[in-house]
Amino acid sequence: MARRYILLANFLIAISMMPASAKSSREDVHDACSKLSGLAYGIMELRQIGVPMPEAMELAHGAEGKLGAALVQVVKMAYLIPRQRSSAQQVEAATEFQSSTYGMCYDSALNGRR
Repeated sequence: MARRYILLANFLIAISMMPASAKSSREDVHDACSKLSGLAYGIMELRQIGVPMPEAMELAHGAEGKLGAALVQVVKMAYLIPRQRSSAQQVEAATEFQSSTYGMCYDSALNGRR
């Protein structure tokens, strides 16, 4: 069930982060999704070290416009994923979260352009 929420949130994030032009290049999509997934990694790091969700939300609300809205969704997604005990597992969780965020962003952006 949590996976469904993650996929939905990733889709919403992808839409909010994409350049307005339907003719944006793959490079534009890559750049936007890379930025978003890098932020997703950082948010998952916060999650894994035990930063409470309200504090992470404050950071997300600090960003304006579409980026702020996207970061709120990323925080919500990150906090659906359980904390890991070992450092290695925490890094793995952050890396997987980053990769899934990038993949869904990229796929959604390209599918939306067709």
